[in-house]
Formats: sequence, C-alpha cells, structure tokens
Amino acid sequence: MRTRSILSALLLMAVIQTSMAQSVVINYSNGTQEKHSVSSIESITFEESSSPSSPLWVDLKLPSGTLWATCNVGAGSPEETGDYFAWGETEPKQLGYWWDNYKYCVSNNEKWLTKYVLDPGWSYTGDPDWKSELEETDDAAAVNLGAGWRMPSMTQQDELFNSSNTTQEWTASNGVSGLLITSVRNGKSIFLPATGFWWNGELTATETGYYSSRTLDTELDTDSWFMCADERPGNCGTLSGSRCFGRPVRPVYDKASAEQTYTVNGVSFTMIPVVGGTFQMGSTSGENDEKPVHLVTLSSFSIGQTEVTQELWQAVMGTNPSRFKGSNLPVEMVSWNDCQTFITKLNQLTGKTFRLPTEAEWEFAASGGKRSRGYTYSGSNVIDDVAWYYDNSSDKTHEVATKAPNELGIYDMSGNVYEWCQDWYSDKYYSESVANNPKGPSSASSRVNRGGGWSGSATYCRVANRGGDTPSLIVSIHGLRLAQ
Repeated sequence: MRTRSILSALLLMAVIQTSMAQSVVINYSNGTQEKHSVSSIESITFEESSSPSSPLWVDLKLPSGTLWATCNVGAGSPEETGDYFAWGETEPKQLGYWWDNYKYCVSNNEKWLTKYVLDPGWSYTGDPDWKSELEETDDAAAVNLGAGWRMPSMTQQDELFNSSNTTQEWTASNGVSGLLITSVRNGKSIFLPATGFWWNGELTATETGYYSSRTLDTELDTDSWFMCADERPGNCGTLSGSRCFGRPVRPVYDKASAEQTYTVNGVSFTMIPVVGGTFQMGSTSGENDEKPVHLVTLSSFSIGQTEVTQELWQAVMGTNPSRFKGSNLPVEMVSWNDCQTFITKLNQLTGKTFRLPTEAEWEFAASGGKRSRGYTYSGSNVIDDVAWYYDNSSDKTHEVATKAPNELGIYDMSGNVYEWCQDWYSDKYYSESVANNPKGPSSASSRVNRGGGWSGSATYCRVANRGGDTPSLIVSIHGLRLAQ
C-alpha cells in the first residue's frame, strides 16, 4: 500500500494548484494533523509499504469458531509458500522428502514406523501407540509459532471447504495463482497459494496447493490427511497421501489458549506468548552501543500486547501520574523505581509473577520473534505505519494499539513512549554479553529503556536502538510494558 502522507498530499495538490493555498494541512482519520508549506514541497513520490498488509489470522465465522492464519508457516505474506514439512516433523529439510530420511521410519522400510501407528503390521515394535493426531511437540505450527497455533485437523479442513461455510475461487493475488476462500457469513477471505509438494528430492505439482493437517489416515498408517487447493473445483477438499512428503502448513489459531487476559479491579490486559529462539541482537549500522552484533538465545516468555495503560496503572496504584490524560493512553511520568512498585502491587493482586522484560527479550519481541521479517521498526520498514513519534505525534502520546501490530501481534514497540527494561545499561555490554538469556551488567548507574517515543526522531524508534536513564528519572516520555 502507499504511505498515507503521500496519498493525502497528492489529493490536496490538485486543490493547491487552483486555489493558490500557502500551506497544506493533512487531516488523518485518527484525528491528527500534519501541516506543510507549499513552498517546501519539491516533489511527490510513491513508495510501497513493507508493512504486513494482513492480520495474523482471520475469523471466517465458521461454526466451530476456528481462526485461520493469513499466511503459511515460514511465510511473510499470504502469497508465499513458506516452509515444507514432512508430517510430524517440525523443521524443513535440505535433503529430499522420502522414507529414508523420515523421522518416524526405520531402515528405509515404510512398514516399520516408530510413532503414530494404529495397525500392528506397520509398527517397528509390533505394538501400535494408537495416536492418530500429532502431539504439540510434533506439530510444525505449534513448535514454530508458539502457543495457540496448531496444524488444522482434518475436520477443520473439511469445514473450511464446506460450501455451507465458504465459497472458493481460483484466482491470482499479486501475480501468484491460488484459491481464494471467502466466508458466506462475513465476506472475509484467506488465500491459499499454489505450492506443490516435495517428494524424493523433487518439487512437483506446483500448479496446486497442498496443505498438511495434523490428522493421520486411520485406514493407512503411512498416510496423513491434507487439503488440496486446485483450479478444478472437483479436486478441492481433503485428501490422503504419504506422510513422508513435504507439504506447507496453513495453521489455525486458538486465541483463548494463547493470549492470556488478566483482570485487575475491572481493568483487563493481555499478554502475548513469545516462543524462545536464537537471534542476532544489535545492529551493524546503528550507534556504537548497538555493536557488536551477537547471537542471543532466549527461553520462551510472554510480553504485554500493549504498553501499560493509565487505566491499568490507576486500577493497581489508585493514582495516575501521567501528563497526557486518557484511560487508554500509555501511562508515563513513571520512573523505573515506580514501575517496580507497580509490578509488586500487581503481583499481589493477581498472584502472578509479572516483571519488566530483559533488554534481550524486548528486542526479540520487537523484532517479531521467530516470525521476524527483519524490519527496521517493530512491524514495518515504514515508521508511520507502526509508530507515534516526533513527525506524526502532534507532541503527545496516543491511545495504544491504534497503529499496526508487529509480526507477533504486539503494538507500539516502536514509538509512543520509551519502555523501561529490567537491565542495567552499559554502552559496552554487547562486547561481554552472555549468549543464553542475558540479563545485562551486574550494576551501573542507568536502567535500559527502549523503543523511542512521541517526542523522539525515527532513529530512536528502531528495533535495535538502545538507551538508558537513571532509575529515578520521571519524564513524560517513559512508560512500561509487562513481561512474564
């Protein structure tokens, strides 16, 4: 999509040419304004946004309530095929997909299966385990995307293709052929690109989409169910085929089991699970304290979907210290020490163990975790899509979650308010950081804050940008986000 400021300016230029106006005022639908002198506008250009154009999942109003992902596992857009997985395996392969390298097959003999066996004749030991659906530890969606995500069951795939629930149309999206599936109840859609499948070192049938389920074919233990998206309507639906073949996965999402919502004195807030992993922390092109880039491995954790709001702070502390007042605005005018007092009281009220994120956890979550697309800002390379900062904030904070989320569905990790982290700050720490779950230096004079804010320039909103302030400092650019 094109950036909003460019589109707005283009529309107004026609008026300028006839009215000889001296300035341009761009009024956005969210109530903010930008004012520009006509003499300062040299040219107008268009640029494509690098921000994700679709949410993580779509509610098609299916009878079961199933929420379908907008992208395949390993894909960054609906048109990308993503990764291919043999059934029950959680990592894509460099070698061919066949029985000789299938995880649950012994000695290249497809009759000797070690797991997910119903018939003694297929079992390596002669004893079936009677498992017909993948456990979460063997589910490519659950392992790669985290809590709430699963490969669909055969029943869920059948429901998706049921003509009482959806219509199917073979079409093209951004030049990619595939099947557009549209809800008959609310008109929302998902796009399944043609993917083909891998077998014995060859990608074949690329004119058709093949998508694995988590369900074994109970009549033939060597096969699993998958859904077929084809140009010929009669070929669409669920089919059974060899479980050692490599197929993409279009996952489903169980929001209730993934996003933990807590309520304190009538105010609710949501925590988003972040699957642990290894990532490159820092930047080769940023400030000196962002170097050297180094590998960090984190355990799984949860982080606030939004910054702590004034409403939540008031519910816990009984006061609201913020300069800019509004229940859904981020709390500010809070020091690091104040945040510790708030968290102590919150834990007493909830019986939980909330805390501030470590600096490494913050950067991993802001980068999109294991779903990261390497954006400069949290969720986009176009800062105005995801952040309130100096150029668009009108010198104030804004309600949380009014900009686009990042790859994990987290809001405002770039801009709005700087967010305190648990760590002490040292500009030399990256040269001495441990690799596993780093927690910062043992002592220093400042605590880390991240993400930039309403009064800062774009550079401070970069995912890799670092900063630190004395833990007693109280200013209207500092807020917080919870971790657990």
